[in-house]
Amino acid sequence: MSQQIVVLGMHASGTSLTAHLIKEMGVHIGDTFMGPMKGKPTWEDKQIVLLNAAILNRAGGNWENVPEHDRIVGLQFDDEISGKIKGLVDNREAQHALWGWKDPRSALTIELYMPYLSNPKYVYVKRDPAAVAQSILARGLSGHDFEGWVRIAYEYNRRIDLFLQSTDAPRLQLFYEDLMKRGQSLAEVCRLAWFVGADGDQAERAMGVIRFK
Repeated sequence: MSQQIVVLGMHASGTSLTAHLIKEMGVHIGDTFMGPMKGKPTWEDKQIVLLNAAILNRAGGNWENVPEHDRIVGLQFDDEISGKIKGLVDNREAQHALWGWKDPRSALTIELYMPYLSNPKYVYVKRDPAAVAQSILARGLSGHDFEGWVRIAYEYNRRIDLFLQSTDAPRLQLFYEDLMKRGQSLAEVCRLAWFVGADGDQAERAMGVIRFK
């Protein structure tokens, strides 16, 4: 049976780092990725990003103007959306025994994917919302002020918390701040490696992607 590893978390919360880590641990996270952000890869599968963006648009919003939960979940009855999700999942499961993805929009859309995932595990990455807001503003995104981005970060986390309460699928929670601490990073990477089923060599290789500040 195929195993899926889904990274959940707000934008600028460490999901790109986490996706890179699991990629080095042998998880297939895509073939074609979105462009880099300020020169750094996001490790976001282009097909999934475009599908999630279409879902949020159909629900009346986008990643920074978060649609109401009920409007997103109601799209489970949209044959076009459901068909695209099922087709994507079926294709990945046919090709890869261990696969997954990272797209922060999935914090809002994951409930639509869940019925089609055969064996999911969720990695929930959190970061202090104030730090998230500062990071987003530093990228030049001005759709919201500092307080607005903090509220959005809290809303993403709230949606993820509610989703995880609704499923008994395995989950692992990581904190970006812990991944970036020299004295704690190795332990966190080993926790992640154990969760995805990676061996020691893969965990050691993954450590090499972390750039301590």
